[in-house]
Amino acid sequence: MITNDGKELIAKYLLGQAPEYATHLSIGSGAVPLDLNDTPPLPATIQAKTVMDFETARVPITSKGFVDDNGITKLTFSAELPKENRYDITEVGLWSAGGNNLAINADSRMIFNFSEPWQKHDTSISDIPFLETIGTSGDITVSDTIFSASSSNITLRTSERLARKEGPRYLNTKIFMRGDTSTITGSAGSWAATSSSTHIHLNGINFLIGNNSPADKLKLAFSLINKSSLGTEGVPDQVKILVEFYRNEVTTTRGFARTEIDISGSEFVNNSYYVKEIPISDLITSDDFSSSEIRICRIFVSVIDSGSPSDDFYIALDGFRIDNISTVNPLYKMIGYSIVKIDGNPIVKFQNTNNYIEFRLALGLT
Repeated sequence: MITNDGKELIAKYLLGQAPEYATHLSIGSGAVPLDLNDTPPLPATIQAKTVMDFETARVPITSKGFVDDNGITKLTFSAELPKENRYDITEVGLWSAGGNNLAINADSRMIFNFSEPWQKHDTSISDIPFLETIGTSGDITVSDTIFSASSSNITLRTSERLARKEGPRYLNTKIFMRGDTSTITGSAGSWAATSSSTHIHLNGINFLIGNNSPADKLKLAFSLINKSSLGTEGVPDQVKILVEFYRNEVTTTRGFARTEIDISGSEFVNNSYYVKEIPISDLITSDDFSSSEIRICRIFVSVIDSGSPSDDFYIALDGFRIDNISTVNPLYKMIGYSIVKIDGNPIVKFQNTNNYIEFRLALGLT
């Protein structure tokens, strides 16, 4: 569907006030995929969108044309997806450019894809193990509290899990953290993890958000994973994720930023994949915080059930990005947007395969 921004930019293009109206296609994982019988969001909701729910890749358009779609002539735009990566696609966008050239050092971008060399920190420091086998008969049975696994692992692809829309959707491998790895205490605005809490840790990060507006949004995409394929645990009471940014670990009371993600278990009843949006203005920071000095990220996870951290659930961390929604560029717009509507599941683009994506756009005159 064409967006309101798209209508405006196409009008400028027709008047010769814009050099181009469609150069790139994007794919994302944040929208809830629809079944053929599902009612899509209202047209006004789609038309008002300016960014995707969680963009995972953007590629240049390689061909344009016309096609007859059930008697309706539509413009078609095609692009080739990156061969080496796996993507579970739930949304597609059509863009007038590959990026916002007015957002100098502040454009939308992926910060973490959770394929980086994260470490497990508890009483000791260790690499996060990659596990080929994580369970039997669809259940997760490994004893590891934190591990990495293939996004296409057979244990994660049972029909019951797919019906709950469980599992990672971005790239080939993901980090899984069991719900009892951390104990997070304190009231809102003053969370702290206990000294015995296990967490994941990444050094040498680039968290340059100093040129972004306080209104720009950080987004964490993740999936709540049941230990059992049948989902006999249901949904937990609460999911708590604490993300911390530091200059170093010697002094953690100065030069820091953190975000507290607190989600009711009821949010996961019909959809186990979640994208949490955090405006930069909502970050909890020290008075001397400077994003240019940040070098370390730590992430703590606690899934609360019956009042305590539970080992019946895992959190699969999918991606962490920033969307610049504040730098106005009259020539940079998301022209069209669509949510996948087939069988209630994402469209899977498998690793090391050649795939093209096509966006069709109907223009009506009234």
